[in-house]
Amino acid sequence: MNMDWFTDFPAAITICDNKGTILAMNKRSAEYYGKSQGLELIGKSLFDCHPPEACKMIEEILLEQGEKCYIAQGEDKAKLVMQLPWYQGNKFMGLVEIIKELKEDIPTRSRL
Repeated sequence: MNMDWFTDFPAAITICDNKGTILAMNKRSAEYYGKSQGLELIGKSLFDCHPPEACKMIEEILLEQGEKCYIAQGEDKAKLVMQLPWYQGNKFMGLVEIIKELKEDIPTRSRL
């Protein structure tokens, strides 16, 4: 599979290993975390670039191999944040974080 889709995907994607080390970021992620060094974060620990309360949440997700999904309301826009586990076979490898800015008028629909 050609992985070019990852680079230009229209949401920020950040991938870390099971210890919290950042392995990969796409363009949107580098832009989103630009004030925090962008692509230079690859190889660094999530625990070195988050406040203590966020580090506790990250540690819990990694230990439980769990997931978090929430809407973060910023000053300018709301963002959908998903932090999901990824595996190779049955082995927990780390987390994938996807952040997508939400439009103000997103409709809610019942699935058919």
